[in-house]
Amino acid sequence: MANRSKKVVISARITPYLKAAIDMAAAAQNEKIVTMMEALLEQGLNEIFVPTPFCDGVFREGAETNFMHIFGLIWSEDPILFKLRAGALGPNFAGEKNTREASVVTSCEYFKGDYDLYGDVDNQFPDLGSFKKVFINLNLVKEEWSIIEGYISFLENNKNLLPTYESYKKMVESSGAK
Repeated sequence: MANRSKKVVISARITPYLKAAIDMAAAAQNEKIVTMMEALLEQGLNEIFVPTPFCDGVFREGAETNFMHIFGLIWSEDPILFKLRAGALGPNFAGEKNTREASVVTSCEYFKGDYDLYGDVDNQFPDLGSFKKVFINLNLVKEEWSIIEGYISFLENNKNLLPTYESYKKMVESSGAK
């Protein structure tokens, strides 16, 4: 289980109506507002269902599972590992940017290695199937993560240009940019 004692700050604007409701609900439950908000957020996230990525790495039509169930499996306090795991599940789960970053890593021979991306979480729920096996050189990915992010930004900003990752990396190195 992930260490949940570390807290992060989020900021959101809500209507006075919702703010009053949270205040009143927290008072009625004799809870702190932040505790009430965490519980409500988690409850809402538990109501989201997404196409299941388990099914031996193949999305099956109509097969859905709880978002937080998958999230709990792939969560890592290592932000790069987490982004890779989420992104490799596809845009329906992680959004386009994370999916593109993960795709660069998982499809590029350069990043192949012996680290099983889902090895420590796979088969925890055998009735759902398993993740597709993905082996990467995680240390190399971490070393080059800022270049990978730059590559994805470059592709997004220059849609008519499609250099390979290796070509982009050479271009950046020859320009002296960091």
